[in-house]
Amino acid sequence: MRRDWIGYVVSRCPQLLNFSMDELETRVTFYTDMGMNEKDFGTMVYDYPRVLGFLSLEEMNTKVQYLKEFGLSNEELGRLLAFKPQLMACSIEERWKPLVKYLYHLNISRDGMKQMLMVQPTIFCLDLETVIAPKVQFYRILVCGVMPSGMCS
Repeated sequence: MRRDWIGYVVSRCPQLLNFSMDELETRVTFYTDMGMNEKDFGTMVYDYPRVLGFLSLEEMNTKVQYLKEFGLSNEELGRLLAFKPQLMACSIEERWKPLVKYLYHLNISRDGMKQMLMVQPTIFCLDLETVIAPKVQFYRILVCGVMPSGMCS
């Protein structure tokens, strides 16, 4: 991380000052073990300091394991989190699981969801009921309005 970013990072996530050096090193290693290089790690922490200091290590591991279920490699996961660390702040139970169930209902496969994560990961942090479902419904109406009857279900 760049030296001139440290004050900014600590001011946005003062919890970082509460960690022992061992715990801080463990948290840094958590991300660098995913193939994240020093520059990407620094940018990630600058963009979203809470990714390093807000969640417990158990929560961090749980979220990473859940994301790996989509077939993401360590390196893909490292790139994903380096550029969209806000993903770690989203709830598995409140955001991810309902969305995954909904996407399966739309016949989107696990590989399709992996592709969505790689291309537009913030979709996994959007509210299903107020943002995603209304748009899907709009697209269904749009398509069904121009398709011959019987082709939409």
